[in-house]
Amino acid sequence: MTKQDLRAFRNQSAEVKQIEEQLDRLMKVAPHISQFDKILVEADVEGSTVEQTVEKYLALRERYENILNAYIDEKLRIERAFECLTPNERAALRYYYFEGFTWEKTAELIDKSTRYVLTLHKWALIKLKDY
Repeated sequence: MTKQDLRAFRNQSAEVKQIEEQLDRLMKVAPHISQFDKILVEADVEGSTVEQTVEKYLALRERYENILNAYIDEKLRIERAFECLTPNERAALRYYYFEGFTWEKTAELIDKSTRYVLTLHKWALIKLKDY
């Protein structure tokens, strides 16, 4: 496992969260769309707003499910690899790559200096090299 693998996972995690937020926004808007749809139908406008929203939701949901399956598989693989790390190394990598915190925030959370956390990161990556 390399730094690039962990960075790719971090990006994938951000994408999953972004899609979840989009799905949530669509579901909140859905009850109000039918009101606009009636106006468009009466005005003889092509393409129902409800239909467009449902299509967008279904496409987004399918994309989410595909990404989520790969994301879960990768997270399990990373978790298994993390078993060889010390608790501080594990915490540093989780805060940075899973939670998206900065190195400074990570250091604050584990009550260590940023320099120490960066050293933990370096040694953890060396240990993970064979996974």
